[in-house]
Amino acid sequence: MGNSLLLKLARDSMLEVYQAKRLIDKASLLEEHPILATPMACKITIYLNEKIFSTYTSGANTPLLDNIILAAKKAAFETDQKHILTSTQYLHAEIELTLFTADGTMSERDKPIVNDTFEA
Repeated sequence: MGNSLLLKLARDSMLEVYQAKRLIDKASLLEEHPILATPMACKITIYLNEKIFSTYTSGANTPLLDNIILAAKKAAFETDQKHILTSTQYLHAEIELTLFTADGTMSERDKPIVNDTFEA
């Protein structure tokens, strides 16, 4: 499941900040995947070395597409931590996306881009 559209969207949201440019074409995504327009709460959890680095939970009144983008950026760059997620940490991080659907909670977690232990 690590290559899912939703996890890719979360990672691309963070990349937009690192690269300081728009990478996500919202109009195309909404056209191809209308479910992304459905209001739905979600949570992004970032793990480093199997430990939670940060997490952010969005509200339920915003389209899922916007919630994933917002939650990913908030979890990576607006945490209660002293430091934001660096680009090196990003490469070693696992991202978990949890959706709060009417049918219950669903989650999936990807693998780090670089598969070795991160040393601070």
